[in-house]
Amino acid sequence: MILMARILFVSNSSNPGGMEKHVKDLVVGMRKKRHEVFVWCPSGVMADVYENEGAKVIRLAIQFDVDPFYIVTLFYFLIREHIDIVHAHELKAVVNSHLAAFLARVKVRISHSHTPISTWKKAFLGSKLTCFFYSTFVNMFSTRELALTEQIRKIKIKEGIKAEKLIVIPNGIDTKKYDIPKTVREGYKNEIKSRYGVPRDAFVLGNLSRLSIEKGYDTLIEAFSLLKDPSSYLFIGGGGVLEEVISGSAKKLGIYEQTIITGLFEEEDKVKFLSCLDLLVFPSQTEGFGYLPLEGLCFGLPVIVSDIPALKEVCREYVTYFKKGNALDLTGKIREVKDKLGSFTFEEVVSFINKTYSLEVFWDSYNRLYENSLSNKI
Repeated sequence: MILMARILFVSNSSNPGGMEKHVKDLVVGMRKKRHEVFVWCPSGVMADVYENEGAKVIRLAIQFDVDPFYIVTLFYFLIREHIDIVHAHELKAVVNSHLAAFLARVKVRISHSHTPISTWKKAFLGSKLTCFFYSTFVNMFSTRELALTEQIRKIKIKEGIKAEKLIVIPNGIDTKKYDIPKTVREGYKNEIKSRYGVPRDAFVLGNLSRLSIEKGYDTLIEAFSLLKDPSSYLFIGGGGVLEEVISGSAKKLGIYEQTIITGLFEEEDKVKFLSCLDLLVFPSQTEGFGYLPLEGLCFGLPVIVSDIPALKEVCREYVTYFKKGNALDLTGKIREVKDKLGSFTFEEVVSFINKTYSLEVFWDSYNRLYENSLSNKI
């Protein structure tokens, strides 16, 4: 085993989200594996989280697509700190950190665009050009590119990344976090319903995700309006650029009084929000993995997700699927699930997640990747 490899994680976001949680889990796991961990990221909530988990955090944002000041500053840092591995997340962080790492002769340079670029909500030509640039860059400068699922790996190969560069490692889930006594959950449910003025006997469906276009909230809002059920409430936990747009859509569709939009929330509220839900709906247009559906399953909730390849691979037969972007189909699935018990017991679902997506499996996979990369076994 390689002891105390010096690993740098690079991100250009400190807002809570799936990618940022992924980095936090890597920080925790690699410290458990006795590696020395550094993080470069902007100032923000997650920078503080990484630091609290024991990483040495340098708070610096990338200002331009190619930022000369950032690259030079990082170049000298890599040499001074004798960094063994640079693992960068998302396009801008990959480009700037890998240029610095290549110049500093860092042996292992791992890149990870969590959601394939070709699935981003961009104009066709813009998406094509960005894919070409990213795949060419990765093929030249990265020693490895990560994919969260086999389906994502196939998409990345189509985008132009060499197959031998790619390795699949799914995210990890801490199922113990959601093992909460029934009485505590009931207390959380009552607390949240009281906080947002939701009747105690109301049926609550919703989603807890960043309010951005790829998360499919337009489909969810429309589907809920088609339910025409005054006893149901729509719970939208999270903040983001579309908060005012979503609020406006709810008013226009006549469901504003039945819609809760929390804005950004503290991590400890997530379990409370899940306790309040009777049904979790995850209508994403594109995902690299999708933490939330698995978290909902760990909580014993029925879950409906869009039928995109990554979610079908991750969630398998344990959730209900609807046609991506089809509000009418989603409405029908909501009606079906409301009165139907799941086909699997809670114990079966948690057993599946523990075997496939536990944090221990996640940490072991990355530790093996880093060790093998440094010893030239891959």
